[in-house]
Amino acid sequence: MSRTTSPDKIPYVRSWGSGWQVRVRPFPEEVVSTLAQAMQRAGELLELRGRGIRRAAPVATREMLLGQAAESYLRRLETKGGKRGPLSQEGIKHYAYATRPWRETDPNKGAALDGAGIPFAARPIPGLAAFELEDWLEDRAAVALTSARNERQGLIGSLGQAQRRGVYVDPALFELDSIVVRRVRRSAALSAFELEWLVEAMPRRGRRLVSLRGTLGVRGKESFGMLDSHVDLAGRTVFVPAANAKERREKTLPLDETETELLHRALFERQPGSRHAFTRAEGGPWNQGKFYERVWLPGRALAVERWQEEFGPGATPFDGFDGRGLRRTATTLMRKAGLTPELIAARLGHNDGGALVLSTYSDAGTGERLRAELDRLGSIREAAG
Repeated sequence: MSRTTSPDKIPYVRSWGSGWQVRVRPFPEEVVSTLAQAMQRAGELLELRGRGIRRAAPVATREMLLGQAAESYLRRLETKGGKRGPLSQEGIKHYAYATRPWRETDPNKGAALDGAGIPFAARPIPGLAAFELEDWLEDRAAVALTSARNERQGLIGSLGQAQRRGVYVDPALFELDSIVVRRVRRSAALSAFELEWLVEAMPRRGRRLVSLRGTLGVRGKESFGMLDSHVDLAGRTVFVPAANAKERREKTLPLDETETELLHRALFERQPGSRHAFTRAEGGPWNQGKFYERVWLPGRALAVERWQEEFGPGATPFDGFDGRGLRRTATTLMRKAGLTPELIAARLGHNDGGALVLSTYSDAGTGERLRAELDRLGSIREAAG
């Protein structure tokens, strides 16, 4: 091949036969078709070198897609773990969700799309612009703030994986605007009347679940993972395994009469063959996403609409009310029903004012007193109402 020298003596670039050669040490020489491509590639290599990277991806992989980088990043986490060592199954699941928008190409499976409707996963990394990814993350944060924060980190991790393989990544992509998870306003607890109003507005499949959480105070994961083997109708208790409890310790929660009947009906009406106490219409247990999408959001909206029809326009008890509000509602109702702070803490599984030890659940005396108090009340909701 004949070789000539560029008359303009462009740094790092020279003509080479019918194309242009890029020479940026310590990277190997590359030949591209046009001068514009050569100058762009020289800039990419100089940027990589300035960041201390001494190996660039070959031409065949230089156009790595974001989806490929995200898949590679997830596989690396699964096999090698994170900065602090091997990841647990929960940790791997977290990263799978955090990288899903950048790995998927199907919008129905959570793919992130650019302004033209093209999945970011299907686009080459060197062609990505920071502003379009920031636009998507900003829209995402408007509806799912914490998810957007995690997905931003998943994106940066995926881009870092590509860069380590020599792919050129625009430095601005590592400086995407931070997504601050703002402190969520605490929902006010509902009265017994307001709780009943909310339950009645919920889709039929989720009413018993919302009702139970509103008096028993179980968290979402504790209720979604409740199996039939966890429910003792004769003994009127619910067992929460440590894996489902936020406190990471098992709990046995006594039930009042209404809660026992509620669980009895839930087990009777669930999908045949299911081991879970509460199931979706098509079978299978609830999870946080599906529960909020199919039950909580439409139910809360209907509760607001009915309240305003009944009492006139304006604020309602359900504005911004979330699942955490159900736990606060349960605490308030138990206090109104006359349970002592110690017994309420035992039922919820956490300290009261930071003073009560969580091991109260294993104390037989406390359990007996709690059972006697529930027997006296019959129904917490009725006693509080």
